[in-house]
Amino acid sequence: RCAIAYATGVLNVVEFRPGVERRGGSPKVIVQIPKAHVTADVTWLEWSPDGTRLLSGDDKGRVGVTEFSKGAVVANTLALGSPVAQASFSASGLMAALCTNEAVDLLSVPTGVHPKVGSKPREGPYGGCFH
Repeated sequence: RCAIAYATGVLNVVEFRPGVERRGGSPKVIVQIPKAHVTADVTWLEWSPDGTRLLSGDDKGRVGVTEFSKGAVVANTLALGSPVAQASFSASGLMAALCTNEAVDLLSVPTGVHPKVGSKPREGPYGGCFH
């Protein structure tokens, strides 16, 4: 699977089929998320370690959490208020670091709760990640 963001804010998840692309064919679109980041530029895409969730962030401070399970696609959006510089899942996939130009939020993926880390605002688009 490969996640692709377009200038329109649309996200596509595609699957490459061996041999088809070499003959001029296009990858198979598995899922299209048309309103994930309307009127925004996507700045970050990140798959969970098990490949069942996709984080997407944009320059308007929105983070999309899209879950692919049991044939259904569930997308939730969080508003962080500052452009997303980086996002990173923990090894378990249950937490994510959401880094913006102003703060780092730790997201509990199952609950959607995302408290800020620290009390001082950040001064730029610095990243952060789990190990």
